[in-house]
Amino acid sequence: MGDTALAHSGDRPIRVDRQIESHIIQLRPNMPIPFQGVIWQSYGILSESILIPLYAGLHGFPAAYKTGTDEYSDDSGYWQFRSLTTLATTHPIKYLSFINNNWQRAQHKIYQTFANTDKRLISRYQQDPTVAVKASADYSTRQLNQMLMLAKKMRYRIMTDLTQSTENGYLSSTYMNIISI
Repeated sequence: MGDTALAHSGDRPIRVDRQIESHIIQLRPNMPIPFQGVIWQSYGILSESILIPLYAGLHGFPAAYKTGTDEYSDDSGYWQFRSLTTLATTHPIKYLSFINNNWQRAQHKIYQTFANTDKRLISRYQQDPTVAVKASADYSTRQLNQMLMLAKKMRYRIMTDLTQSTENGYLSSTYMNIISI
């Protein structure tokens, strides 16, 4: 196995602008077996993205998350998240704070719904394990789809603002109207 550029250094970058995804694996022995493992996954650069909880019962992903190459495509979930950050870096003070604020609100909501979903899954599992596992997969799929839609919405807002900012008469109040989600 060959050495990498950082093999002998204790320093590793936290944010890399070409990051594809990040994973945090959560093991929860206090949960029923099908729900013990959850992968919290982000797409694109972690510091400008969101962690989406994926229960182990999820066996298929929405089409957008299975689509993409190294060339930009509107159909690719990866490119939706990545292009959002790319656009935001054109005016980082303005746009990175916009996307980070929206991701923080969405992440807080996910934490709340995830905790409530866990409680419902435990109850359902005691009644019908198959139904509970399907419900966990449905929850993860719903979160994947909702966060993809939020990424698109933010990207559209930034594109609108970037375009309008090139026009005469552009005001900062225009920006405030555009970014309100």
